[in-house]
Amino acid sequence: MTSIAKRKLTLVCTALALCLSMTSAALAGCYDPPRPKVDWQDCDNMHFANLNRADLRGANLNRANLRGANLSFANLIGASLQNAKLSGANLTGADLTNADLRDANLTGSYLIGENRSDGNLTGASLRGTNLRNAKLNGAYLTGADLTSAYLSGAIWTDGKKCAEGSTGRCN
Repeated sequence: MTSIAKRKLTLVCTALALCLSMTSAALAGCYDPPRPKVDWQDCDNMHFANLNRADLRGANLNRANLRGANLSFANLIGASLQNAKLSGANLTGADLTNADLRDANLTGSYLIGENRSDGNLTGASLRGTNLRNAKLNGAYLTGADLTSAYLSGAIWTDGKKCAEGSTGRCN
C-alpha cells in the first residue's frame, strides 16, 4: 500500500471513529437517570416513563417524547420543555414554576393542582387537558389552544378562580 493510500485510510478511519463517538455521546444522555439539569433534548425513549416525584429542576427536555409519562409530583422548576410531546402525560401536582413549555403538546394530559406560576405556555396545545385546580397565575398563555380544557377551580393568569364547569375558558 502506498503512503498516500495509507494516509487516506488513516483519515477515513479517524473521521469514522469521530462520527461514531459523537453519535454515541448524543444518544448517551437519553439513557441518563433523572436528575437536576439532565439533558434529554430530542430523546424519543421517554414515552410512558415513570418519573413520579423525579427532580428535573433545570432539565433540558426540549423536543423530548414524554407521551403518556408519569410526571406526577415531579420537580420541573425552570425546566425547558419547548416543543416537548406530553400528550396524555400525568403532571398532577408537578411543579412547573418558571418552566418553558412553549409550543409543547399537552393534549389530553393531566395538570391537576400543580404549581405553574410564571410558566411559559405560549403556543402550547392544551386541548382536552384537565387543569382542575391548577395554578396558572402569572403563566403566559398567548396563543395556547385551550379547546375543551377543563378549568374548574383553576387559578387563572390574573389570579381569578375559574368557576365550576369552566371548559375552554375561565368563567
